Amino acid sequence: MSGEVRIGYVAYEYQGWHTDDQASGGPVGFDVDLARDLETQFPDAHFTWVDLGTLDNRLDALRGGWFLPSNSDEQERVKLVIANFSISQPRREVIDFAGPYFVDTQAFLSRAAAGNITEIPRGRVCALNGSRSAEKLTQIGWKPKLEDSLAACVSEFQAGEVDAVSDDRSLIAGYAQALGLKPPSRLNYGAEKYGIGIPNNMPKLCAELSRVIQDFLEYSWSDSFTANLNPIGLRQEDYTKPRSTDACEPAAPWYKD
Repeated sequence: MSGEVRIGYVAYEYQGWHTDDQASGGPVGFDVDLARDLETQFPDAHFTWVDLGTLDNRLDALRGGWFLPSNSDEQERVKLVIANFSISQPRREVIDFAGPYFVDTQAFLSRAAAGNITEIPRGRVCALNGSRSAEKLTQIGWKPKLEDSLAACVSEFQAGEVDAVSDDRSLIAGYAQALGLKPPSRLNYGAEKYGIGIPNNMPKLCAELSRVIQDFLEYSWSDSFTANLNPIGLRQEDYTKPRSTDACEPAAPWYKD
């Protein structure tokens, strides 16, 4: 954690998580606060945000050999990914995670607040391509319409082309507020644990990051929630703050970190 540390994210303008602040000229949000806490703990590091273009690139950018949708040139690998990155077993097989630092649930943006997943029409739901929401709906037999950005799904919802948008509750709350709708209801469907993505077989890096995340959970989490997520209609009492980070995965037997 020294020199330039490239942090991958996807510039989808998630209110409360990572948006450009016109006043300061820099990014603000919950994920940004976590990154700033990390940067203060590693004085020899200079953090640089790198737009990955698509959700699928979150994995590829940590492994090397990734490409932007609008550019055929191979891009430089990133050191970290901080982008509402849900920890899942398939992902853990190819990269490592430090965390979690946040736990969310699946939800639906709909005109009538749904209290249960059965209240959502199965055939007219939009989800973000490469997201856990799309994956989970597919697993239960749904066929969501897939788009490359949440904003595109919301535009289709506004136009009446779909009846609902599926994603993590904290990600669609900002869109609901902008449309004059109440924050999506908690459906207790799916638990998404956000972690910092790091290259595979990096237990020492994971341990360093976990130490700072633990401090963030104890000393900064509530203040960051109040500053970033309260304004989009979310309440801390509806969320369970992680008590601690998960144990870091050991390196493969053939790998020395």
